[in-house]
Amino acid sequence: MKKDYIKIISDYITAGTPVIIYTVSNNTICVLRLLKQRYGVLPAAVCDGDVKKQGWEFHGLLGLKVLSPEEAIREYPNSMFFISSVDNRFQIMGELISSGKLSQERIINFEPIVKRKTCLFFEKSVCVHDNGDLVFCWTPGSPKIPFDNDYIGFANKFNQLRNSLVEACQNETLPAVCASCKCIKEDWYPAKPKTWWLNYFGKGICNFKCSYCCSSTHSNREIKDAPELRKTIDALHSAHMLSDFFSVVISTSGEPTLHPGREDFFKGFDGYSVVVNSNGSLFDEDLFALMDKEQVFLIVSVDSGTKETFEKAKGVDCFDKVKNNLIRYSAAKVGIVIPKYIVVPDVNDDDENVEGFVKFCNEIGVSSVIIAYDQHGIQPIPPKAANAIRKIKQSLKARKILCSPYTAYETAEYVSELTKVIAE
Repeated sequence: MKKDYIKIISDYITAGTPVIIYTVSNNTICVLRLLKQRYGVLPAAVCDGDVKKQGWEFHGLLGLKVLSPEEAIREYPNSMFFISSVDNRFQIMGELISSGKLSQERIINFEPIVKRKTCLFFEKSVCVHDNGDLVFCWTPGSPKIPFDNDYIGFANKFNQLRNSLVEACQNETLPAVCASCKCIKEDWYPAKPKTWWLNYFGKGICNFKCSYCCSSTHSNREIKDAPELRKTIDALHSAHMLSDFFSVVISTSGEPTLHPGREDFFKGFDGYSVVVNSNGSLFDEDLFALMDKEQVFLIVSVDSGTKETFEKAKGVDCFDKVKNNLIRYSAAKVGIVIPKYIVVPDVNDDDENVEGFVKFCNEIGVSSVIIAYDQHGIQPIPPKAANAIRKIKQSLKARKILCSPYTAYETAEYVSELTKVIAE
């Protein structure tokens, strides 16, 4: 059964117990908005282990300054902690508890954890491929369960496959395609494997022609035989695979607001948060209604700061329309708009586009931005592109806008390279 963590947090605060939200992220921004919107309360503080965030009052934190974990524990010795990160909460819990900084009884969303050597994607993810297969990641040849219209059956088979692969990590009997993966490492994970990240890629259609897109999507693409999101979630629940604290990522291999199954996307969700990857070209009333009440992260790849570059990168003249739509979406009470900038060498890594994009974000009034790098481009990241990434982050931070690298499901090499550049 899904836990209402926002209500639990509110009850602690109302009873006089200070609550600390641990990590400063998009999830944190939505948690704060939900607490204020539903119950008229706020936590005592927010904290983060990233020293570059500490001491700042980012937009979206509703006036709260970022403390270090040590400061939060010292200043609020009787407080309860809520780990707001979906992806990193087990590692954070493990570090806090194993170091003696915090007991598990003080963590509101604590789950039993163990340290083991395994693959992050085996542990956390279920990906619905655009061909209908259930996979853990996008690596060609990786383990999969084909969809055969038997939702309960394929969920149970996938659960059995996941558990066998987690075990295989321990005794080093993994399939050859997985054996050398850099995502296999020792870390803290749920004692009993529970999926906390469902990526619904599915089949879709798109009205853009992005130059860097790896999808085979076309405007006249036939949509059939893909698993339905709501039925997939129900089947995963029945197989006891899903954490009560999970996120759904909707990509649809195209534009979700054009998808004939969009009602299933926006009304079938029952998790902790939902990520909608959109191009922002359409204003969808159902999506806005969901953003008004749930933790929705509307990620829109803008990838430019000028109309000319936008048209070159996206294949359509839609820069102003996207901007106006994002302004409308930004009026939602809970969900947030997150512009994304995919840096493409010699396309949008010049000062004019960087400065134009920062201005674009500032005018929309966003609290958070994601930076990515064209994963099909040159590795390592060329100096000019790296400088563009750093300049975007620095310019946004000066405006108190949170800026994070996009590390959702790319390769370990990609994540390492991008994280290194953005941290400099």
